[in-house]
Amino acid sequence: MKIIKLGFLGGLCIFFMISLLGCGQETDKSEHSGMNHGSMEDDKMNEELTIQFATSEESIKKNEAVTLTADIKKADVAVTDAKVEFEVWKKEQKEHTKTEATQQKDGVYEAEVKYEEEGQYEVIVHVTTPTTHQMISKQFQVEK
Repeated sequence: MKIIKLGFLGGLCIFFMISLLGCGQETDKSEHSGMNHGSMEDDKMNEELTIQFATSEESIKKNEAVTLTADIKKADVAVTDAKVEFEVWKKEQKEHTKTEATQQKDGVYEAEVKYEEEGQYEVIVHVTTPTTHQMISKQFQVEK
């Protein structure tokens, strides 16, 4: 019997070859049998939300109440189980305020706010449902 000296590199090569042999093993498919891959239900869960943002007044005046509205739908059906927040800040300022909206009717969420300063404002509408978190960004103007 001839003994072969492999050295460090030879031993390392054998180690990797043995490791790779384990990667080719087929797993028992029964452990995944409870999962439903690619079903229509999964497709419906992954559909994007349609989020429409509006303000109650076309011309928003400073120090006057205005209602921020988000109309949320998924495949043209009103979303009634969402948490909706309006994140608003005056353009070029760092301070953001988050206001939680309440559902007024099926899929329509509102929050009443006032703005003390005139200027351009940015808003991100955050919508969280049991299956997704989605956002849109819009702008509006507050006048004298």
